[in-house]
Amino acid sequence: MDFLKEKEGFRDTAYKPIDTEEYYTIGYGNYGENVKEGDTITKEQATAQLQSNIDTKLAEIRQAIPDFDNLPLEARKHLLGSWFRGSLSGSPKTISLLNDKKYDEASKEFLNNDEYRTTTLGGVKKRMNATSRAMSGLIS
Repeated sequence: MDFLKEKEGFRDTAYKPIDTEEYYTIGYGNYGENVKEGDTITKEQATAQLQSNIDTKLAEIRQAIPDFDNLPLEARKHLLGSWFRGSLSGSPKTISLLNDKKYDEASKEFLNNDEYRTTTLGGVKKRMNATSRAMSGLIS
């Protein structure tokens, strides 16, 4: 949780990081149709919401990457963080390479996408690079 809190940062009022986002974000990276312009949240509410989101995302990532819990903690943190953002969950080829234990290939494939190439948000690119490095650091 602390890893995601640090990476996401806290915002008590709903916002769009970029104007083209379909929905708003609030708290610690809670994004979706349930977040409306003008919504506010306390840190306590956002922490509970984050825990719920983590529980949901962990179930999803464990389903997609059955060996997830056997990976080193540092790699799991980055993979979950990218799943949380939607970067990893939106890359079936990367998931397949991870499941095949082709970690170096997975790390390269993860960065082979439009979001990475076109984002104007420096923090997004930085997080994606860190996830790629975490993947390539895994031993086959």
